[in-house]
Amino acid sequence: MNPADATGAGAITVAAPAKINLYLHLLGRRDDGYHLLDSLIVFLDLADTVSVSLADGLSLGLSGPAAADYWSEFEAGVDAFAEGRHDAALGHFRPLAEHGDNRSQYWLGIMYFEGKGVAEDFVRAHMWLSLAAQGGN
Repeated sequence: MNPADATGAGAITVAAPAKINLYLHLLGRRDDGYHLLDSLIVFLDLADTVSVSLADGLSLGLSGPAAADYWSEFEAGVDAFAEGRHDAALGHFRPLAEHGDNRSQYWLGIMYFEGKGVAEDFVRAHMWLSLAAQGGN
């Protein structure tokens, strides 16, 4: 959905500020089932625009710098990684990850963890994997 399309009764458009989770520690589970967490985050001067509106059916649209060729780029990255062409995989995953794609953030984290296509770097691996986890991956 393009933010300009979110109009009419019940339409909402908000900024979703970017943050980086520098660390996230799971300390235990509370009696209500939620987890006890300790974390340190920093907010950036970047934000996505999220728009929602009422509709007759369920739909999802993606717009922005990474939207046009997202699936083809992501699938090309997965294929390149599987074929051992890690430099090519990096070229596909990094731009998507930097634009907030949690699947690409996961793959980039694995690449840094395993040192495939990049120098092994556990700090960067943790950063990318944490971002991916925050996004649900």
